[in-house]
Amino acid sequence: MATLEKRITDLETKSNPGGNTPKTMIATFSTRGDTEPDIRKLRQWSQGTEGRDWVRGSGESWQEFKDRASRDATRNAWGFALLLHCTGLDDDHANT
Repeated sequence: MATLEKRITDLETKSNPGGNTPKTMIATFSTRGDTEPDIRKLRQWSQGTEGRDWVRGSGESWQEFKDRASRDATRNAWGFALLLHCTGLDDDHANT
């Protein structure tokens, strides 16, 4: 029985390479020289969730904003979410 349990554990581990801990990657892209952009919006990118946005609240710290977006993000089968910020995403006309 211990052999069967070990095989099941091995299969479960291989099927979820990220383990049980959700992972979030936040990628920021900015113009040259803009080393500390004031990030006000993040957009999730993954199949089926393109365009899902989070807007930073008034008085919300960068850490609070990242934590909130990470908690709410839709994750893939491996527990991973990718959030993006690009210069211009914060502009009202970015999607026109």
